[in-house]
Amino acid sequence: QPSNTVPLILFVIVLYVLLSNKPHVLCAKCPAVESQSTQPCFCRTNSTGGTIVVCNGDTTIQIKNYFQTLSHSMPEDTGSLDELVVNNTAITSLEEHFLSNITFKRITIKDALSLNKISANAFGANTGTVDEFVVVGESQIGTDTYANELFDALSSLTKARKIWLDRNKLTAIPSVAFGKISGADYRLNDLNFNTFSTNPGFIRSIGNYAFYYLNRLRHLYLSHQRIDYIPANAFDFERPSNQTLYVYLGNNRLNNTSFERGVLLNAKRPVHLELYWNHKLTYLDEKIFAPFLMADKRNTIRLGDNPLACDCKSYWMVRDKDRFKEQISNVKCKVGPNKVFSIDLIPFDQCNRKKAARDREKGAPTPQISQESHVVEEILDIQPFTNNKRLTNEFKLEETCLGAGSYGVVIKGTNKIDEKPYAIKLIYFVGDEDTKEYLHKEFNKRLNEIRIWAKVGGNTCVQYRSSWLESEEESRKRFVNYVSKSADYVKNLYDEVLNFKHFAILHIQMDFCLFSLKEVLHKIRDHFETAGKRQLLPPVGYYIAAELLVEILQALHNLHSLNIIHRDVKPSNILIKYEPDQRFIRLADFGLAVEHKYSEQSHTKGAGADRYMAPEVKNSRRYNLKADIYSMGVVIQELFNFDINTIEKQNNGYQDNYVKLTEITNKCLNGLNTSRPSCHDMLKSRAEWTLPYNEIKDFIHESVKTGDNNPFDPNNEFIQYFLRIKYETHECIKT
Repeated sequence: QPSNTVPLILFVIVLYVLLSNKPHVLCAKCPAVESQSTQPCFCRTNSTGGTIVVCNGDTTIQIKNYFQTLSHSMPEDTGSLDELVVNNTAITSLEEHFLSNITFKRITIKDALSLNKISANAFGANTGTVDEFVVVGESQIGTDTYANELFDALSSLTKARKIWLDRNKLTAIPSVAFGKISGADYRLNDLNFNTFSTNPGFIRSIGNYAFYYLNRLRHLYLSHQRIDYIPANAFDFERPSNQTLYVYLGNNRLNNTSFERGVLLNAKRPVHLELYWNHKLTYLDEKIFAPFLMADKRNTIRLGDNPLACDCKSYWMVRDKDRFKEQISNVKCKVGPNKVFSIDLIPFDQCNRKKAARDREKGAPTPQISQESHVVEEILDIQPFTNNKRLTNEFKLEETCLGAGSYGVVIKGTNKIDEKPYAIKLIYFVGDEDTKEYLHKEFNKRLNEIRIWAKVGGNTCVQYRSSWLESEEESRKRFVNYVSKSADYVKNLYDEVLNFKHFAILHIQMDFCLFSLKEVLHKIRDHFETAGKRQLLPPVGYYIAAELLVEILQALHNLHSLNIIHRDVKPSNILIKYEPDQRFIRLADFGLAVEHKYSEQSHTKGAGADRYMAPEVKNSRRYNLKADIYSMGVVIQELFNFDINTIEKQNNGYQDNYVKLTEITNKCLNGLNTSRPSCHDMLKSRAEWTLPYNEIKDFIHESVKTGDNNPFDPNNEFIQYFLRIKYETHECIKT
């Protein structure tokens, strides 16, 4: 018995000592700083034993001074306090390192009515300790003047699992809003930009790759805002996850053209999309949402109180009901002014494609009226242009494809005679089961791309080489094989048409390029560690971007001098090619190009990617060559890593260049196309926005020396190669 009693007595004594010392530990965490009643903040213990610092009142306080004094009164080994509550209506800013070396697990800002600025380095030592950052009630944070600093501050909270910004003044979520921080792994799970309120927020737009590095994000609340456009890469993520991402976009200003094609296809995780209370959204575009649903069976859409106008544009949801019935919920149709029915009760007989095909007149292709030129065009028969087996007879093909999408696939083949690599675009198109008429029409549509492309010479565009048709089953099997190696959404695009009886594959042979400007932009940002910091490029990065911009403008100027509107200018259609002429940029993809035959001519047919599309094109108003200039305004922002709506002045030694560049960008984005500059105008002023080689040649020389002894790999070392070419050109070095 005694042997059992002694350990028990010792345990009780130890437990008593620990419990009796607990208030002393809390007291060490909350030392007195003179008189608590005279301080702007005070430290207290809450009902659960946690330590809280509260800064309240309605007069301006020196919060930074308080924490500097507090830090001197606390032992060095003191852990993080539980919570900071800022409940002061007069404080206007949280300055750099305002908490000194005091750390917290939670930071709450409540009814800070005058707070408009949170400095980029405001949280200092707290970047690795804060688990929750919450703003509740009214404040002024997020105004355009300080928006970038706010996102830099939020990006520094890499360990935070929850960030809520209630009733803020943000007007936009910038591109790569949460930037890449070396060695950081964001833990953010819950991101909320506005809890429910009778008054909507002010956010109108979301930038590309806005949440790219938030790989653990589960809930993204963007509801009750004024968002009317979602770019294709808004919800792209860096790494895959099996956890569903819930995206709340209810009660915004989304409409039928708000979603750019390809949106949500690179989320790399299941996505649940909430779209309630978007009353201008009258149908779900099949080209946008069907690929999203087919990309992952776990992807879902909930419409809620958002009845659709159930015409033929909504028919696909009924036609493919068996496929999508578990993925789309709450689909209601508005019939008349006050009646709402389930979509299952709406007849869609008039929308049945096969019925419409049987009703069409059978027979040979007939002449058609061109919407662009208003002249009669002969519909050509496809047979004379068919050359089966040419692809395999003339080229050694690689197994993987260079790219794939709704346009088809692009593969690489080496010509067996000249042994040069070429890119070959395979465009698959079909006719209805019982007629070839549609097949002929589709072929003639594709001729526009070839005919315009063939007119473009020189070294500013990817060169067209030849084209032909193949229509044998062997060609179809080859196409299916390439599609099978593509992303799931690409496979789903062709799922229904690959077995059609009438088909043909248009082959377009062109020069091979290593990669696109879109890929180069990632290389530049990663190289200069600006991939998401929303900061201006360093001098060498700016020099590279400016030199590339000159080449892009020269290429587009060449196109416009031939009176051709590209209509799809974007980084993925600007390719990079290494040539002895030392030009890098090649314009590509003329599938949407159109001739502008005389100065008074205008066009009204919408074409291109929404993000880069001029407002007059998007709204089907008359447009001309200046539509491409608007697209250039968007490309310039991506090329130089800034957002025209939130760019701030920085003392980087070449601010004047950026000022001129932003002036040009603003002009390019002018809603009135007559106020936009031409490519020639921008090239004339290049001395004002480019960086002279002599100003940074020392940086370039150092980069060239570093790579002298290394074998060149253009896929990984584009920047080094680019600088070496510029160095050899300017220094007159022969290689």
